[in-house]
Amino acid sequence: MRSIFPADRRIAALAVGLHKKGLVRTLYLQLKKLAIIKKNPLKEAIKSIPDEFTLEELVDKLVLLDKIEKGNRDSIEGNTVSEVELEEEMKKWFK
Repeated sequence: MRSIFPADRRIAALAVGLHKKGLVRTLYLQLKKLAIIKKNPLKEAIKSIPDEFTLEELVDKLVLLDKIEKGNRDSIEGNTVSEVELEEEMKKWFK
């Protein structure tokens, strides 16, 4: 069956290229690491949305939870930026 989406072919070509380079497992592990969300924050997020909501609203909540979890992991693992480093980086942004 032929895909109606041209992007599908590009994604498939990218996947084949990654597989040939041995990067599929690395990519999978990175995506798996990013996709971990703890149950309690998820329950709280679901409680905070109205009874009727769009899929986009739910996805936005999940993305926010993922970013918070990633930030917590980075902090625990010491992957942080000092205030001085942050100020230097921000100077570059606003030139």
